[in-house]
Amino acid sequence: MDGNGSASQNSSEEICDSDSFNLDATAKVGQTLAYIAILVLSLVGNSLIAAVFYKEKNLRTTVDYFILNMAFSDVLFSLTGAPRRITEILSSPYEWYVDGFLGEALCRVIYIVQDVSTAVSIESLVVIAVDRFRSIVFPLKPNFVTLSVRRVLIFLTWILGFGFHAPYIYTWRLSAQGNKTLCISSWTPLYENDEVIKEYFLVLSFFLFILPMVTLILLYSIIIVRLRERKVKENRCSSNQQNSWNKRTRNVLQTVIAVVVVFAISWLPFNVFVYLILFYWDLNPSCVVRTVYMYIVILAHANNAINPYVIFSFSTNYRQGLKALYCSLKMKPRLIEAQGTLDIDSNKKGHKSSHRLPRTTPTSDKIEDFPDCFDTRL
Repeated sequence: MDGNGSASQNSSEEICDSDSFNLDATAKVGQTLAYIAILVLSLVGNSLIAAVFYKEKNLRTTVDYFILNMAFSDVLFSLTGAPRRITEILSSPYEWYVDGFLGEALCRVIYIVQDVSTAVSIESLVVIAVDRFRSIVFPLKPNFVTLSVRRVLIFLTWILGFGFHAPYIYTWRLSAQGNKTLCISSWTPLYENDEVIKEYFLVLSFFLFILPMVTLILLYSIIIVRLRERKVKENRCSSNQQNSWNKRTRNVLQTVIAVVVVFAISWLPFNVFVYLILFYWDLNPSCVVRTVYMYIVILAHANNAINPYVIFSFSTNYRQGLKALYCSLKMKPRLIEAQGTLDIDSNKKGHKSSHRLPRTTPTSDKIEDFPDCFDTRL
């Protein structure tokens, strides 16, 4: 479900002052800065998610693996979607600067990777919801999701995403128009273009947005009800260990629900507007609609940059992991200096005291240089 796809290609030929087909200078600057921010924030935030996952060995649950899967898909989306949109904003829609076989390949690959990445994100959210449902509603049942199963599920999210977008291999193609080469989407000559665009979007929207969102709402509604029932029992009789488990469970639940809410806020307006463009305005929206749609697309694309910061805001474990990562980088020069002292002392002869190991943590008079870098675990 691309924000710059065929739905807008067949739109009105009416000239608009500030839409994606005829941008004024102010709109160009604004949109370009927006996509630069999306690209930078996505790369930084999702790279930090990956770094925290790598450093913190306690982050190895199913939720953590699929958060990492989402981070990887968000990076791919930003690396393919943001540069393409910036190029189109500064030149013209669908204009392509690479010809020949490589140009044809890139025209297909970039759109496939971008939209498959979006599919992987929503599929990952569904897998996380199912895992939380099993863990909270059926806590006594054995957990069959081993590391091997997780890897298979992650692989399947990408295969399924590619399966839904496999038609892109046929539809996206280079087309020469005047002295320009465009990368456009067209179902001709196999199908009537307008009708199949509508049918294909219905399939994508149902399986990659409506059905997943309904599933997420149902699962998390049941989970919340079960947690409320459990909270009543806790007030009567509960152990410290049980309270700790419930606290961690609620924190994870708050995090993933926040990610789901942000995803829905980002992509619901896009889906609604495309439905209106296809079935109400019959692929012929007005200038005002096209201008509003342009900013709705930016909102949808911004989801990939927002996700990691939502996770850091709500997840105690990821905040602590980020804090530990910062502290390790902050303390690394001091540890290297200490190791250098050890190497120098070990090479000296005739001094028994020289073989004493130096401190590997900051000395007491230097601890103030590392505020909050100790006791970062629950």
